[in-house]
Amino acid sequence: IITRSHVDWEVDRGIGSKPSQLLHRDWIFNVSDSGVACCLRKSDGELVWQHRLGGDFSASPILIEDKLYLFDHEGKGYVIAADETGTILATNHLDSGCMASPAAVAGSLIVRTKQALYCIE
Repeated sequence: IITRSHVDWEVDRGIGSKPSQLLHRDWIFNVSDSGVACCLRKSDGELVWQHRLGGDFSASPILIEDKLYLFDHEGKGYVIAADETGTILATNHLDSGCMASPAAVAGSLIVRTKQALYCIE
């Protein structure tokens, strides 16, 4: 049974109800349903960085080689450094929007939009 005595810390703002959080090294990465991406320190839940990307998000972020990939409902994609800087490295756009979480397979990124399936290498 998990009780309050088992909780080290909690954050109740900016946590998405659809996208899942992602743990990498000492950080927890999150994107809210309303497009606020952030990084929390795993040890204490403190905010490390935050970006207001805009858009609506259902897809969970994915990590490939120390980079986060996030896609919104309109198909806008973001590549963000998965570290304490959270530098936005690139933005892209896929036609017809993206609501499904991407998958990494053998060095490729598989992304399903509303009308197509993409393999990005």
